[in-house]
Amino acid sequence: MTPLESCEIRELETAFIGGSDEKGYLLMHRAGYFASAVINSSLSGFHRAVLLAGKGNNGGDALVVARYLQLPCVIYSVCAKNDYRGEAALAVRDLPDDIPYFQRDELFPSDFLPGDIIIDGIFGIGFKGSTVSGRERSFIASANASGLPVVSLDVPSGLNLTDRTAADVSIKAAATLMFGAVKRALLAPHLMRMCGKLRFLDIGLPAVREESEQCYTGNEAYCDVVHTLFEAHKNSRPRVLISAGCRNYQGAAKLNLLAAMRSGAGLVRLITSQGDNSGVPLAGIVIRCASCDDVSYPENALSDNFSLYEKSDVLLAGSGWGNAGAKLLADVLKFPRTIVMDADALNALSRHPEVWSYNSNAVLTPHAGEAERLANAFGVSVESDRRKFALSLARKLNCVVVLKGPGTVTASPDGEVWVNSSGCSALATAGSGDVLAGVIASSVAEKGSSSTLCRRAAYGVWVHGMAGELVSGGVIADDLPGAVGMVTANLKNKKVFGLNL
Repeated sequence: MTPLESCEIRELETAFIGGSDEKGYLLMHRAGYFASAVINSSLSGFHRAVLLAGKGNNGGDALVVARYLQLPCVIYSVCAKNDYRGEAALAVRDLPDDIPYFQRDELFPSDFLPGDIIIDGIFGIGFKGSTVSGRERSFIASANASGLPVVSLDVPSGLNLTDRTAADVSIKAAATLMFGAVKRALLAPHLMRMCGKLRFLDIGLPAVREESEQCYTGNEAYCDVVHTLFEAHKNSRPRVLISAGCRNYQGAAKLNLLAAMRSGAGLVRLITSQGDNSGVPLAGIVIRCASCDDVSYPENALSDNFSLYEKSDVLLAGSGWGNAGAKLLADVLKFPRTIVMDADALNALSRHPEVWSYNSNAVLTPHAGEAERLANAFGVSVESDRRKFALSLARKLNCVVVLKGPGTVTASPDGEVWVNSSGCSALATAGSGDVLAGVIASSVAEKGSSSTLCRRAAYGVWVHGMAGELVSGGVIADDLPGAVGMVTANLKNKKVFGLNL
């Protein structure tokens, strides 16, 4: 999905509406109806919705949402019903009489109750300036002070998309539902943290040009998920070979294995150090190799098993390797198809850049520290702009780079860039990256996909991020592979993804 500036979105809306309030209301109705579907899938444990409505079209969006919510709700507005104009006035017209509506000059803590969910429809994309005053200031401050989750409609109120700043009082959302187009400004790290979980809702605005930089959303994932054929067998699905886990880091290997199996692989083989077999899925094929010590992956583990290369579609290498040298890297690079390199394989590459073969079929998955080490090893400038940094690494190494972190960036040497829209802080746990590597390995090896390698990797990133959103509090990495399977099943059936607030 091409991210757009707010002025470009206004132009699209104006061209579609053509001065007709009825057409404008059609878009508003779609936005509110689709938003309510996402919110209704997220209501476990909530007893009431409190909708905060501004005097413009974002307030109209909130009024439409109120009509379709599946729990009691109350509307607090900054203006009277007869103050609304244009399509928002049509939303007032259609608001059922039995939904409580109150014009308020100020909100107080007593206006919110435990079990409430707050819907923010105060400003939308139209906010300008750096300060919020009057009734809107009270609404935003009270919502933030309530400690309750806030779902923002289109844009968290108080964010200025034109100059990419947050006002002195701005909504800190638990989730943001973007309408019609991805807002480019919301992908900036300092604003993304104000948005919470992101969803894009297609409300029927005309398609726009495709740029090299895209935002990967659920819309792309619904298109990219591969539906397994009825006549499929294990060897017609992705065959994943994993090289992971010295004796002290067997957990990383097990997470690789389970994640690859849960995300679509038909057959997974793991080459690992001799160690504890507990926790290894019985469906996985495990090849144990003798280790020289507890913190080094066996140097000959791959060369002793080259026969498995022809039986595999992708090689995932590096998770939990511990110490590794140039020989092991060289053996990885002899794999004839797609390679995914993670964790200690990246650190080994930083120590031995001379081994690199500039393999265009490789996917590297560094976090910020690993990316900086790679940049130093290959003479790439470390940039604060994550998209530019990922693209610079991809071009220098002639491979796909997945730069992990909030808004994970997936970039290829030809300029294709995807910024991820899924994920949350639940993924900030040890082993999460090992799960991601397994998901990406299975995703890039899918035989029924015509997408680019870069887009397949971006799909894996989105699925992993959504798995983090679906699991509940107290998450550990062991919980994620099962959630990955749930995400894939939901995609295949085009189910609505709730917000798990």
